[in-house]
Amino acid sequence: MPGTNGRRDLDALGQRREIDQRGADGQEQPVDHRRSSICPRPFRFWSPPFGQNWGKRILRRLTRLPGLVIAAWLAAGTLVAVPSSLYAGEAAHTIYVVSNGWHTGIALAREELPPGRVPEVADFPESPYFEFGWGDREYYPTPQPSLAMALDAAMLPSPAVMHLVGLHWPPQQSFPKAEVLAVVLSAAQLDHMTAAIAASFDRPAGGRAAAVAPGLYANSRFYPAHGRFHLFNTCNSWSARILAEAGLPLSGSRVIRAEDLMSRLRALPGVTTVSGGSD
Repeated sequence: MPGTNGRRDLDALGQRREIDQRGADGQEQPVDHRRSSICPRPFRFWSPPFGQNWGKRILRRLTRLPGLVIAAWLAAGTLVAVPSSLYAGEAAHTIYVVSNGWHTGIALAREELPPGRVPEVADFPESPYFEFGWGDREYYPTPQPSLAMALDAAMLPSPAVMHLVGLHWPPQQSFPKAEVLAVVLSAAQLDHMTAAIAASFDRPAGGRAAAVAPGLYANSRFYPAHGRFHLFNTCNSWSARILAEAGLPLSGSRVIRAEDLMSRLRALPGVTTVSGGSD
């Protein structure tokens, strides 16, 4: 049931619950619990053939190798992969993919949006972050959709809406129960992605889209969007297409469920889990 302040969260079971707008302060971050062991060297009854100082001589020779090669060898297994699209010295831009188990959206900081690219964000002047989600125009905005509405949305191609949420905190704090992946993009990739998001809004010529319904949260609204929603063109298909516009190896035609998208993203370089969600 929606809270008295109108803020709702959609968990992995499709239930709508209140968001804790205070964020997730104090929440522990995922920890890599990989263990290592150091085995004692076996005792030997023979002397090394190179003399007592052979180990020091070998170490001196090793230190003459290029420092980068040694550092890479010592750090094997702990290096963070960098997307091949980023060149040395190029600025990296981070966007977020949010999943509650059945629905995905794309979030980013206000500073990552070129001025005027998405004019609808002017409706949220105090928000430093935004989340964008796409879905069925009748089912998505309904506070308590019926089974018949869900079946109609799945089986009959229908008009779409864009859900725009103004966030006061980063996505992993605004949606503490969701899985949040951070995706690193180049400036060119970010430009293509934000252009694709902007093109998803159905606007009058030369203007900005007007909200057609209140959003799912206190600081959110629904806007008319291009496209037709159906079982094989879902919110997750839209998210995949937007990310594909950024150059990621994804296809909207092969993504239906949230996990279809998230599993592909987790396997890509430059993608990090910043929040694993909770039961």
